[in-house]
Amino acid sequence: MKTEKVEGKSEQLWKLANTDPDRFMEVIADYRQMEDRLRCRLVSHETNFNFFTAGPYQKHPMGEAALFFCAGQNGDTRIEYHVSFEMAQKWDRSEAEILETALKNTEKYAKSTFRNLDTVLAEYMGIRLPESYEPQTPMHLLSNEERAYGATAVMYPGMLEKIREQIGMDYYVLPTSVHELTILPKYPFLDPAKIRETICRDNRESISPADVLSDHLFEYRLEKGKLERCHLPEKEKSREKEIR
Repeated sequence: MKTEKVEGKSEQLWKLANTDPDRFMEVIADYRQMEDRLRCRLVSHETNFNFFTAGPYQKHPMGEAALFFCAGQNGDTRIEYHVSFEMAQKWDRSEAEILETALKNTEKYAKSTFRNLDTVLAEYMGIRLPESYEPQTPMHLLSNEERAYGATAVMYPGMLEKIREQIGMDYYVLPTSVHELTILPKYPFLDPAKIRETICRDNRESISPADVLSDHLFEYRLEKGKLERCHLPEKEKSREKEIR
């Protein structure tokens, strides 16, 4: 049976889920109608285990990218539903293809932002910095324009290389939350063990459990060309266990 396309605003899909469940199931089984709605979120494996046992996901050094589809807006709230294995199987597409499409859509509709921390803090405080202002901190925040699940931007094709080119050296990546990442140039005087201590402490004292991405520190080195966990000496690992 041919599935009629749902016309009009995107919120019609979530409304359909509440008014006509059978019709809703017909629509979400049609990949042609769902393809542009696919999105992914980079989230913690430990706190989102149900996503990875119930639907397709992509492994990442910081966690996993879970698969969702956008069902529209309800006022200021964007409605997204998790994609289950059962739903994905009906689309007759490989999980790799579905996840690749979801990442492309996420990059398209959730544009990345990479801003110096000074600029971000000034904006929060309602201060307008002069054009000639020279940043006083080397730290940057990677997120997206919506500032929602902005950590996913680190997965956008070429993003790691773009950051390296912009700051001019290898760098650490601090998983501040699922909504943003802190980028810090890898200066030789920095102690990665102390940075990790800060990450662990903030995750337990300052960040909602649902927003925690990872307790680990990560790094990007040009010679490796990929994001990796920053491994600490054994004695530092023991000290980290005491903190946690």
